[in-house]
Amino acid sequence: MSYVKDVYESNYWKLSLTGLSLKSWLKECLRITFIGGILKNGNKPTRFLCLCIKLRQYHPPIQFIQKLLLFHSNIYLKLVGIFYVRIFLEPLVVYKILEPYYNDFRKVWVLNEDNGKRLIAVGIIIEWLLNKSIVFGVKLPYLPNRNLFEKLNLLSRKIYYLHNN
Repeated sequence: MSYVKDVYESNYWKLSLTGLSLKSWLKECLRITFIGGILKNGNKPTRFLCLCIKLRQYHPPIQFIQKLLLFHSNIYLKLVGIFYVRIFLEPLVVYKILEPYYNDFRKVWVLNEDNGKRLIAVGIIIEWLLNKSIVFGVKLPYLPNRNLFEKLNLLSRKIYYLHNN
């Protein structure tokens, strides 16, 4: 998690997030207008990533994260919760929480590592979070293949609607 050092050393962290209450953190999240991670220009973290890391400091119970994910009026707040889940929770919980968002076709602004923005569907972001090892310039914790949990009967078999059977 070398990106955490970049977050702690960022001006945004030092000036805006140090000593921030959870209520103020929520207000800060509502100001997000794009998501992203680490930018190539000097390993600068985005506000989105900084807010995800700040959430970790509050040690929120899973119920709090679930409430964030139910927040339909602000997709960016929901994505802070989704990214938090992928980085900090156990693999089985990651699959159970993130997979329902495969069918979320709302588009959000994503800031790529070169500082360019593009619109991407939430379902695509979920696909990246569950299948890639690096997303938004952030190396994600290892996530075992979903098939392992299916074989252990911890997840039901995934149905692929686009396959010809």
